[in-house]
Amino acid sequence: MSILVKRLEAALCRGSTVKTLDLGGSQDDRLDELPKEIGALTALEYLDVLHNALRSIPQEIDRLTQLAVLDVRDNQIETMPSFERLTQLREVYFGRIASWRGSSSSEATKP
Repeated sequence: MSILVKRLEAALCRGSTVKTLDLGGSQDDRLDELPKEIGALTALEYLDVLHNALRSIPQEIDRLTQLAVLDVRDNQIETMPSFERLTQLREVYFGRIASWRGSSSSEATKP
């Protein structure tokens, strides 16, 4: 089992107490999916999924209403959910994204 999966599982077990989650990948350890359960981390303020193989971010991220920083650089992201409910979101780092096919025009301008 990869270190990133272990970190993710530990965070999900701690649930709503987690404020920071660093899931930054490496050449040998990358996530290809972020589980929908990520939405249970309702106190999360910082989420780093830098250097992974993610193609999308689950819609459940909209439950992370305390999220202030999201780093999704260096992934193969093709779609992103709406950020409308993420009222605390202040910084989003995209970097290299394969292509952008947001589900609404408001996504391209938020935050």
